[in-house]
Amino acid sequence: MANFRHFTFFLPLFVIGLVFVVFNYCYNQNTENERRTEMQAQTFYTVKGVLPKGFVGHIAYSTVLPKAITGVQLKFVFDKKNLLEDEESFHDECVQTLAAQAPKLVPTQELIDHFCASAKTEINVSVFFDDYCAGSAHRNSAEKEFFITPTAASEGFTPCQPCGVARVVLHVLNVLNDETAYTLTMEEYKQ
Repeated sequence: MANFRHFTFFLPLFVIGLVFVVFNYCYNQNTENERRTEMQAQTFYTVKGVLPKGFVGHIAYSTVLPKAITGVQLKFVFDKKNLLEDEESFHDECVQTLAAQAPKLVPTQELIDHFCASAKTEINVSVFFDDYCAGSAHRNSAEKEFFITPTAASEGFTPCQPCGVARVVLHVLNVLNDETAYTLTMEEYKQ
């Protein structure tokens, strides 16, 4: 009988202790998840598109920035930077383009070869905040990643407070291949 009294006395304490341990574990898990979420950049804008061969022009995307944002990180990626088609037909196209752009020029084979070899898909990116030009990325790369904050910015950009309406302009200078896909992502910049 004495053992039963000890059991009934300690059982509520054991249950209370168990509830405390489970509660503490759950609370710590939630707090850890919140910390991880705060550390990760929050993506607030993503757009994808596909460009046809030969497209030249400007494409503008606009979005209202979150109010409490302190910095913006932009990522622009496109595929098919280099030529993927038959080089023989492309060579003929290069010669025709060179003749059209410089009709008085008598090109050497070396110039034609250089002109054809240097061809690439080229897309540059400019960023504006409420019509203020924050800068432009002219990088010879199919992946462009840059940031803008009030105190620092990537090369080609001015440190400024991202606010209001963000406008990103894609300057498409040349598209070599059909079905050239691209993705633009804007997220909060986390140092």
